[in-house]
Amino acid sequence: MSEEWFRLLRAGRKKGGISREEVARASSLSVDTVHSYELGRRGPHRETLEAMVSALSLDRRDSQAILRAAGFAVERSIAPVDLKKLQESSECMPWPQLITTEDMHILYVNTLMTKLSGRDVQQALPEIECNSFVVMAHRLPLSHLANWDEQLAFSIARWKRDVGPEIPLDRPWISSLTHRLAKLGKLNRFFELWDRTPAYPQGTRPDMPLVGHYPRFGDMRFRVVISSVIGCPDVVVTDMIPADTNAWRALEMIREL
Repeated sequence: MSEEWFRLLRAGRKKGGISREEVARASSLSVDTVHSYELGRRGPHRETLEAMVSALSLDRRDSQAILRAAGFAVERSIAPVDLKKLQESSECMPWPQLITTEDMHILYVNTLMTKLSGRDVQQALPEIECNSFVVMAHRLPLSHLANWDEQLAFSIARWKRDVGPEIPLDRPWISSLTHRLAKLGKLNRFFELWDRTPAYPQGTRPDMPLVGHYPRFGDMRFRVVISSVIGCPDVVVTDMIPADTNAWRALEMIREL
């Protein structure tokens, strides 16, 4: 459980211009209880916290952020999205691009990303394993990424911010992930990174450098930038934007393959 939950709760109330008295009335709590929650003096009970969050009339994303920060799982529902239009747009990008849900289930990988990685993950993996974490647990990304640990920590920080602080032991792909990491000798490293990696702060746009070693093209440097689809915050776009001239040249060669 993150200590951020009560700060988010207090900020949500102030953002809406709602008094503690109004929150107390709407959630059938005393003003002292609301105040104690906002100061983090009381450990959160789910029903009570949900009642307070409901009283704030926050949007779904902000409401879920408070619950996640308090350590509670939230139901994920994806707003309607025109995936075909997203796919067409992705193919027009001059760099590799990945489209996922916010819990990293892979919806689409553009052609440049597929050619660069050397495999079509959507064809190679069963549907329930088609997750960014599982993809990173394959030998090919491990051999290509010079900063594999940083990339894994980057994914963990995003997960903790968007989904929750705990390792998702209830997800159908987790057994495949742990099995593959164990075969690579990276399972303990995964747990270490999970324990020490903080969640990205809410309201930030995650990005970080990626350094790849590709036998045919040499070293390639990218800037990985994460953004949500406008009107559909549950769908996330990952852009690998070239950060040096060699990466741009190599992508032009890859495009012709």
